[in-house]
Amino acid sequence: MRLVILGLLAFLVCGPISAEMLVVLDMDGELGNGPDSVFVEPQDSIAVAVWLVGDLLGADFYGFAVFVVDNGPLAFLGGEILTPAPWVSDLSENGDTVSIVAMHPTLGGSPEGTFLVAILQYVAAAEETLGELGVDLARSGFAVDFGPTCFFDDFVGAKIMIGGNTATEQPTWGAIKTLFR
Repeated sequence: MRLVILGLLAFLVCGPISAEMLVVLDMDGELGNGPDSVFVEPQDSIAVAVWLVGDLLGADFYGFAVFVVDNGPLAFLGGEILTPAPWVSDLSENGDTVSIVAMHPTLGGSPEGTFLVAILQYVAAAEETLGELGVDLARSGFAVDFGPTCFFDDFVGAKIMIGGNTATEQPTWGAIKTLFR
């Protein structure tokens, strides 16, 4: 089974595709308003939803690999794969990268438009700093319609401000505008 999943990682050059496919890292439960930014205190827990978004999702979508990377001030606690049965999925951590790899054993069948694939849990660093989560696009890809594996077009990342200001201490938009008058 792992060999089949790891076979997705042997990326071939994808033919021209007219639809855009994105990986979205969401922290506020609302797709389409990212990139998300949150303010947390040191050592707070952070939940990040990993979504696939695009027109190619649906009956012919049968596998993907996503590599989520953090820039250091976050520690990965664990995650939950949310791909439904009969999807075969694996989640693993290697240093600052969490990989989510999955395939559909009958080679097809994902929700259309958006696909929630995992919830990742991180803990913030002990000191005040800025953290970022992104996707390694050079290794992240998907397979559609028995064709070669294609790379995702882009990702919507997430920024985490640790310490310093909290969401309740943020200035209002009006206060920010007065700084530039």
